[in-house]
Amino acid sequence: MKSLFTKYLRIVLPGTLIFISAPFLLGRLQMNRKIAKEKEKLLALPAINEEDESSPITIDNLMSLPAPVQNWLQSIGVIGQEKIRAVTLTQSGQMRLNPEQITWFKS
Repeated sequence: MKSLFTKYLRIVLPGTLIFISAPFLLGRLQMNRKIAKEKEKLLALPAINEEDESSPITIDNLMSLPAPVQNWLQSIGVIGQEKIRAVTLTQSGQMRLNPEQITWFKS
C-alpha cells in the first residue's frame, strides 16, 4: 500500500507543481517580451530636435531647473558634456499591501 502511494506522489506531485507554476512563468515571459518590444520602439524613435541634441549642455539648458539642481549639475561638471538621449534602469524594492502588515514583500 505504501509503495502505491509513493508511486502516486512521484507522478502527481511534479505534474501538479508544473501545472500550478506554468501560468506564472509564462506570464512573466510574456511581460518581459512586451517590455523588450516597447524598449526597442522607444530607442528607435528619432530625436525631437536633432540640432539641440547634438549640442553640448550649456548653462542656459539648466535655467529652467530649481537652483539646488542647477548648482549640483554645475558642481559635477555637466556643462559642456554631451546630452544623454536614453538610459536603462533596473529597480527593486519592498512593499507592504497595507499599513498594519508586518512583513515586507519583494517587488
